Amino acid sequence: MSRSASDARAVGGAAVAAPAVRARLGPRGTELVETSLAVDVFATYAHEPLLRVRAGGRCWALPHTLLLPAGVAPLRLTVGRRPHRPGAGVALGPVLARLRADPRRFDGTLVALRALERTATGWEGRVRPVSYFAARASESLLDTSGLREREAQGGRLPPVGTGALAGDMGVVVLLQTADDRLVIQRRGPTLDWRAGLLSVTASGSLEPGPDLRDAVLDRAALLRGAARELREEVGVGHEDGLEMSFLGICRELARGGKPEVYVAARVGLDAAAVAARQRGARDAHEGAGLRTVPVPASGAALDDQLAALLAEADPALLAALLLDGCRRGLARIET
Repeated sequence: MSRSASDARAVGGAAVAAPAVRARLGPRGTELVETSLAVDVFATYAHEPLLRVRAGGRCWALPHTLLLPAGVAPLRLTVGRRPHRPGAGVALGPVLARLRADPRRFDGTLVALRALERTATGWEGRVRPVSYFAARASESLLDTSGLREREAQGGRLPPVGTGALAGDMGVVVLLQTADDRLVIQRRGPTLDWRAGLLSVTASGSLEPGPDLRDAVLDRAALLRGAARELREEVGVGHEDGLEMSFLGICRELARGGKPEVYVAARVGLDAAAVAARQRGARDAHEGAGLRTVPVPASGAALDDQLAALLAEADPALLAALLLDGCRRGLARIET
């Protein structure tokens, strides 16, 4: 007998965050509205083709757009070495000064997606390095400088590689354990974005050093970046029987079109063993405890699971659960 979708087990204690997402019925389905934002992204990007997934008879309209779907079409991302400098027309100076003055901060190098398009033979694109400080500074000014309104002309995101935003590539990983649990992590209270909310097992950004070792990247290179984040935050790796599946690349509306690589992972450890590994992981301090939920056995169970998590979840977790549901045949993407 399958367990209820609401059967959640705490693997580490943490205070429950304020409600993060509410569901409302909109013209394109059940819209997942982030309550912490001062702007309604569904109205701001009214003409952007949303990621819409049907599960259990309901269509969920996510604050994302699908940039590159899962599949087998070849992907070639050419690596440029000249740094991308975001923020054209935006006064980044004061924000950058505050970031540089904080001794806890380190200005590492991330990866900016500067082009991506479908061709006759697959997908072609280009990436370049970008400063972490510049990426976060431009993103932080979205709704305080009029940047979002200028970027969202005609109710759409600007094309990839245009506009003032850095567009650094995020990584989102949802892990399944050997005892058929999905591991979710509460974000730490000191994080800049969505602190205290339930999210995916591991998340972060691609980094040029460990992740961009070749002149041309493919899906396998993106999965390497996801595996690195999983090891750093949770402490599991390929020696534990890790298997990874590419779920696609989405652009997140709340973050002005930030592209994020979604990955499903499975490991040959049970939930208790994963929790033990996480306590000793390098970046365990970024989280505030793990929790697990059952792998849903049907579209209806997946639908129930999302509804049960809404009050504590961030949109990335809900998107990952739905995309993973599509991989399992429990849901489908609607056009």
